[in-house]
Amino acid sequence: MRRIVLLSLPLSAALVGCTPHDGEVTGSYASYFAAASSENIYRLEAKLVDFSDADTLAKYKFETVDCRSLDDEADRLPGVDYDAECGADADFFPWIDDYGYYVRSEDFEPWRVEAVQTTEGDIQLTVHSRVSNIGDFRFGFVVDPDFQPQICADGDNGAELQDVDGDWLAEWSVNEDGGTLFHLNAAGYQVNPSDYSDYWYLPRTWEAGYGFARMADEDFYGHAIDYVDNISTDSSGYAVPLYQDAYDGHWGSANSYANFVEKLTEAVTYDDSHPSDLAALGKSDFPVEIKVEDNSWRPDNGVEGDAADGFGGWVGLDASWVHFDDSPDDLAKREPGHQDKPLTGHFQIYLESASAASKVLVQGDFTVDHIRKDIWGYSPSLTERKVDENNTPECGEDRLTTDGE
Repeated sequence: MRRIVLLSLPLSAALVGCTPHDGEVTGSYASYFAAASSENIYRLEAKLVDFSDADTLAKYKFETVDCRSLDDEADRLPGVDYDAECGADADFFPWIDDYGYYVRSEDFEPWRVEAVQTTEGDIQLTVHSRVSNIGDFRFGFVVDPDFQPQICADGDNGAELQDVDGDWLAEWSVNEDGGTLFHLNAAGYQVNPSDYSDYWYLPRTWEAGYGFARMADEDFYGHAIDYVDNISTDSSGYAVPLYQDAYDGHWGSANSYANFVEKLTEAVTYDDSHPSDLAALGKSDFPVEIKVEDNSWRPDNGVEGDAADGFGGWVGLDASWVHFDDSPDDLAKREPGHQDKPLTGHFQIYLESASAASKVLVQGDFTVDHIRKDIWGYSPSLTERKVDENNTPECGEDRLTTDGE
């Protein structure tokens, strides 16, 4: 019998040879663990970790943020000077003074980077890193490089697929000094300006991308682009829509759509004299960058008494976005395999816990040298299978459902 010799190696060294690195990603994150609901805090407290101890907070690299209105100061998290730290009002992140948080901000150090072309043709980038004393941290985004909403409508030659409004990616990218901007708008919604309780969710074909993450015990979902002012609410508590013709929120009304865009752009442009909520209240130097979706290019700007459907007259404020250095045409031509010209760009993802008040923001730059092809997904897709199964007519076909009907 052959004798097998097992070499004792550190796990990290043993995994080096099999860990895929499809590129390099550098950047930072800001995590806000809700003291009263975070699964990560629950787990650590169950192990008798004492977060009232200054040395323990230092070990976990935690700052404490707690700007709640409390009757008893003894209920506030340790290390918080309410009078000195909580004088400012939240301007974009309304949750920051609603709960107590353990905050950790630092650079991330990936041990695995995966770039995949999914069976749907999307590009997905996933980054795996580790947060010391907390656990594994993985995050990523997925975008549709061929994104272009279309609708079947009457044309010169009968029914045909037509672009909705125009070239979305090109128009989103006008102010980007080259490249392609994606708003990670999946699960985004507007609200009816005539009834704030009436939510209008974006159609699936209008969703360009999505962000996701998991940090140790907590799953996070991507916060989509905002078409509402989450700071301002009506008497029933519903958020005020960012629709120029009806806006009456804390940023003030505007006399024109261009003025509305200008006003909101100024409101979310941060510098030393105008710090973000995270800098003013959140004890974090995370470089928040909020993109403003200016919809003035739409065929109808929506401010002349129309029904506010579509995006005419609306402004989007987006803390979850990806910018590729590729033009839209070049990005759509990317194929799996080694990339002779690396795929490069930068991103910011704003994430909310699926089961707690915790939040995470991540930003960084990426250089992808290799794109893998997903072999585990369904091809053809379920939609394609159902279309074939039901013999569903394509746009422009002169029939209803099946040939026999």
